Amino acid sequence: MTSTAHRPTVHSCCVATIAMALTLGAHALSAQESSSPRGGWAIGASVGMPGVGTSPVAELSTIGVHFTQLTPGRAGADISIGTMPRILAEGVAAGAIRAGITVPFALAPGVLL
Repeated sequence: MTSTAHRPTVHSCCVATIAMALTLGAHALSAQESSSPRGGWAIGASVGMPGVGTSPVAELSTIGVHFTQLTPGRAGADISIGTMPRILAEGVAAGAIRAGITVPFALAPGVLL
């Protein structure tokens, strides 16, 4: 017997990713003082669609949010938190956290590497 459950297409997942990026990435920028480096946080979202060969496996899709502390020339935090929506729909609380250190370098005013 085959399942007739709705599977999201890769196209619909891409549209959802772009919509989240535009929604979560929009924020007001303030002017920087040139005398001292100012820091802040870069926040982003991600949607992952694993697959086998060229076929996506929607049941294994992941969503996450990422936070990176940006202060030029100084160590900062790099944190990601994610989960699998399909697992949550089944009633299982599943998630993952990744933490690291980042040291951004100022290439030019307003440009970090």
